Amino acid sequence: MKNLIQTTILVLLLGNNCFAEDGNINPLPAAQTISLERAANQVIQDEHNRLLGAETEQIDDKSVHVIKVLTEQGHIRHYKFDAVTGQLLGN
Repeated sequence: MKNLIQTTILVLLLGNNCFAEDGNINPLPAAQTISLERAANQVIQDEHNRLLGAETEQIDDKSVHVIKVLTEQGHIRHYKFDAVTGQLLGN
């Protein structure tokens, strides 16, 4: 009885759209994010760089992972990844 009441309340709150019809399910889009650690590991593994620092900054109202590395040639390079999409923004 308790489950029936809970289900009825959910249907009233959410409307009839809370049930899949005819097997057509449209899931909510999942947020795609990349962690700071994953972005740093990607730069280190792909380029054989030495990690000097990593932090997440707000640049133009976007969360950006900034990875600072020392290259094999002895140069310091900064890689910037969009924290939401994981896209490399620049180095």
